[in-house]
Order: sequence, then C-alpha cells, then structure tokens
Amino acid sequence: MQLGITGKRHQKIATEGVLLGCVLDNPALENLAVISDGARQFDVLIHGLCWVHAERLIHKLVPLNEEHREDIKQVRGDIWSFYKELKAYKVHPDKKKKTLY
Repeated sequence: MQLGITGKRHQKIATEGVLLGCVLDNPALENLAVISDGARQFDVLIHGLCWVHAERLIHKLVPLNEEHREDIKQVRGDIWSFYKELKAYKVHPDKKKKTLY
C-alpha cells in the first residue's frame, strides 16, 4: 500500500518479483531449477522441459491420414505407459529395471 500498489493483480506481480529477487540474491539457491511445459513465463532460473508435458504437443499434431492418426495414438500411448512404469518403479525400485533405461 505504501507504494500505491492497490490492485490484487499488481500486488501479486510485485510479490512474485520480490520473491524471485530474494531467490536470485541467495547463493544457496543459485542452482534452483524450474521444470515446466516450456511456456515462456517459466523460462527463468535454470529451466528444464518436463518430458511429460511434451505429450501435450503431440496431440496438437494434425494427421494427414489414418496411418498418421494411428502413429500419434501409438506414441501418446507409449509415453503414458512409460510414465506409469516410472511411477511404479518409484514405489518399488528394481536394480534390474534400472539398467533398462
């Protein structure tokens, strides 16, 4: 309020800016990373693309024929199958499976 920032949206932006400034000023957090879907607003700090978010881009492909539709369906299925396997592995790690990937 002292700076005349009264709107909720502007207060939120100012607060986020102050928080990011504190992070950037803290040497203990210099390797902090942001994992996102690649949206430009998240391109801060050390940035990495979450591979699961890559699946979102696949569904945007425009197939030219039935074969393409089936290929897209197969790739999307493969991504989610792999994701389910990773989640299961996280719960029950297996040294044999670890070397597969």
